[in-house]
Amino acid sequence: MPNSFQYFENWRTTQFTCSSCNWQGLGSDLKIGEVTGMYFELECPECRTYITVVGHPTIEESRANWDKLSKTEQEELVKKEVRVR
Repeated sequence: MPNSFQYFENWRTTQFTCSSCNWQGLGSDLKIGEVTGMYFELECPECRTYITVVGHPTIEESRANWDKLSKTEQEELVKKEVRVR
């Protein structure tokens, strides 16, 4: 199991197994744990054990993956780009 993912990698469709309670499921079923400016942790939905970490996307990564963003994420990206200029 990889110990980290970039935001646009396949973490949502990766199969995970919890080392504590043996829960098994997809990354999309994991619960968000600690969130920092650089990443967010994903935890087991049953026992809240740390499973993996996902890095927040940069503006450039988000722009390169525009078609994968929801309408809300696209709107937030545009706002973020204006603030950076």
